[in-house]
Amino acid sequence: MSDNGLWAAADATNSANSLFRTGPRLINIETEESTLLTASYDENEIISAAANDVNNDGTIVVGELNEKPAYWSKATGRYTLLSTGSEADGGVAFSITADGRYAVGKLT
Repeated sequence: MSDNGLWAAADATNSANSLFRTGPRLINIETEESTLLTASYDENEIISAAANDVNNDGTIVVGELNEKPAYWSKATGRYTLLSTGSEADGGVAFSITADGRYAVGKLT
């Protein structure tokens, strides 16, 4: 949930395979409008996707895409993979600052 309480990030599980999260959503708490963050992807492009946290204006959601740390942008409607450097090949972003400038997570 955003620090100001206006936005929430949520996950749903693929009904065909409960191991994979494929329904990450951004929810406007005031209007209850829900945006599917993977709507612009073909089903075969996604192994997994997650939404873990959102900034205060609901424009950036952090999580993962295909087991790699990523953020979703309202401006593009797509995820952008975050650099993992040479030390890791996967991970997840767990939290984002209210202004959307910084995120924290785990590399694997």
